[in-house]
Amino acid sequence: MNNIARYRGYKNMSQEKLAELMGLSRTQISVLENMNRKGKPKKSPFGLTMNNAKKIADIFGVTVVEVYGEENFICPPINDYEKEYIIDFLYKSMDSKTNKIKLLDRLRDLDNEKENY
Repeated sequence: MNNIARYRGYKNMSQEKLAELMGLSRTQISVLENMNRKGKPKKSPFGLTMNNAKKIADIFGVTVVEVYGEENFICPPINDYEKEYIIDFLYKSMDSKTNKIKLLDRLRDLDNEKENY
């Protein structure tokens, strides 16, 4: 399970209202709230895009990881534009040169792992 329903409760927001804000159906919101630990819906083919994950986080004023809970979070597939946006956001939000270097080193390591896979 994830934290979407919990954050909806904090905001006293119905599934219908969240669906309206996101441009989805109430059923799709229900599916999102009942995703299993692997980040996949239990019964429906409806998947979560990075755009929808970001919309939910923005509506509640939290991060995508907070919405899903760190232990449950699996990043949905992203395209190159979204990847660059995320990297740019992370880089700009870091306060020290050391952390920026660590981020760039980790990204290089991930690219190497991907190439060797």
